[in-house]
Amino acid sequence: MMKSKSVRDFFSIPFSVLRPEESLPFDLYLYFTQSDHIMLWRPAGEIITTNFLEQYRARGLSKVWIHVSEEPLFENYKMHAG
Repeated sequence: MMKSKSVRDFFSIPFSVLRPEESLPFDLYLYFTQSDHIMLWRPAGEIITTNFLEQYRARGLSKVWIHVSEEPLFENYKMHAG
């Protein structure tokens, strides 16, 4: 379920910080600036493959968005990298 429709309730992270072959602990969103629209892209619990990450990196995806309520989950994810 969508937590908010306002981008002000989200923060962006570099796409490059996502790690392959791990379960996402938070939902990922895409933000479309021209239409000022944010949408759920990948739900928490999904495992993103190396191939998937490479495919979207090649398409030019540089950042994704996380709801502010899940910031502690993201901070924990960053701390346990590698």
